[in-house]
Amino acid sequence: MRVNPRWNLAVASVVATGAMCAALPGCSRGDVAASLGDAAGEEPPTRGGGAVESLPWRLKPHSADMPPAELAGFIGVFAPLPDTPDHVLIWREQETGPLRWVTSTVRRRGPWIRTDTIDGAVTGSRYLHVPTGVVVSAGRNQDGPVRYFEIRASERARANSDIEYPGSVTGEAGAFSGESCRWWEVYRGLSDGQPTFRRQACVTGDGIEVGSRTLGRDGEAWPSSSASATGLIRRPVERDEVQPVLPHRDVWLGEALAAPARSSTGNFAVLLATPDGARKMVIRRRGSWRGVQERNQNGSMSFSAHAEGGLAVAAVIGPDGQPTSLAYRQQPNTGQQAPAPVDAPGETVLGLSCGWWDVAPGVSDGGRQECRTRDGLPLKVRIYNRFGFTELVAVRLDRNPGSVEDVMPPAPLLDLANWGVTR
Repeated sequence: MRVNPRWNLAVASVVATGAMCAALPGCSRGDVAASLGDAAGEEPPTRGGGAVESLPWRLKPHSADMPPAELAGFIGVFAPLPDTPDHVLIWREQETGPLRWVTSTVRRRGPWIRTDTIDGAVTGSRYLHVPTGVVVSAGRNQDGPVRYFEIRASERARANSDIEYPGSVTGEAGAFSGESCRWWEVYRGLSDGQPTFRRQACVTGDGIEVGSRTLGRDGEAWPSSSASATGLIRRPVERDEVQPVLPHRDVWLGEALAAPARSSTGNFAVLLATPDGARKMVIRRRGSWRGVQERNQNGSMSFSAHAEGGLAVAAVIGPDGQPTSLAYRQQPNTGQQAPAPVDAPGETVLGLSCGWWDVAPGVSDGGRQECRTRDGLPLKVRIYNRFGFTELVAVRLDRNPGSVEDVMPPAPLLDLANWGVTR
């Protein structure tokens, strides 16, 4: 298993409560947990004045200047030369949890690298656009009704990090599957200025990675870090072999998008904000769909929505307008804890009464509570972390939240041109 420091951080940052939202980038624990289960009752009248508009957002494409070593630190692929010839590669890599060997087929044409992997019951394909670091992934579980589709932008290295990215040749020679190669120092971990590990790649003269290893402090290779090519063919690769075809959204959302009328408690839209206005949130319910759009304190925008049947959608747009992630997932709703009432005094907001609910029970590193009306409309939201909590209060609400389109993340995120991919 190759150590990919920023990919691990990115994945860890999006793990959410409940199986339905697992592995969705930008899908926060609170957003999805908050939508599970509503208190039944009568609908209060519309209050707060006027329609609730979506929060404004913009898109700025990524630039085509992703450094090869930084790309390897996020996605694990080291492609140091811009003009690598077309080829097909069989890649064998050792993975942990449990320890096993995984074989993949890698194809490259121009700026695109496609990797197809079968790992037990999980089948997946990954399409990497090398210049921008944009990754498109799709897959399914052969043993059950789990499928996913994702677009993610590779994370750039942070300043003053404990990871260095030299991306330089070491001078050591190697050979894999009959191919001569030279070892490169791709990136290394540092502590007090001393290396803690070194990720290295063995690259052929025409820029194809055929071997990989991670060395520890003592210079010895980690037992579970080895990976190598077991076969390499240089041949023309067709465009449709490597470039992704993005699915139409309706393929994923199907009847849940076209006929969302199943709901016993009605539709709503509510705008909430912190007292200083730095953080805002719009929560909508339309039929079986419930969605959350949030402007975070750093200026980024996050979107999440889910419906009956285990359908979930999530997206994040960075503070500069560059898209960070978009994901669709279908997975059965299992193992989720239902929201529980909180023993706390009720409140009145915009002339409506509400009672407190714990909508993220069992979360150890944070939490979320909502003060809901009898039919589930949230008038206050408290988001907890180890430093305390942030409270958002409803400032506007209505009972005509528009169409399901308003619940979904922005449709332009399904156009790769808006991610900077132009070829």
